[in-house]
Amino acid sequence: MMINTKQVKQRLKERIDNLSEDKLRDIEEFIESLEPKDKKGDFLSFAGSWDDLDDETFRAFTNNLEERRKTKRLRFFDETSFD
Repeated sequence: MMINTKQVKQRLKERIDNLSEDKLRDIEEFIESLEPKDKKGDFLSFAGSWDDLDDETFRAFTNNLEERRKTKRLRFFDETSFD
């Protein structure tokens, strides 16, 4: 017999009520791992990372960036040939 969502939630609540504090924390962490991550927040955590770079270093990192990326991609595919 298949149980409905309401029944599953009720069973979980009853089981949770009987858990120790340590296990409750474990359950909370597990539930958080199931929830979608805020990708925007992850990306924004890098904001300002380059603020302390001087102009010369910044130009060295960014000059020909697109070309270097293409070269790296080509090198990757050469190294991972599908023989």
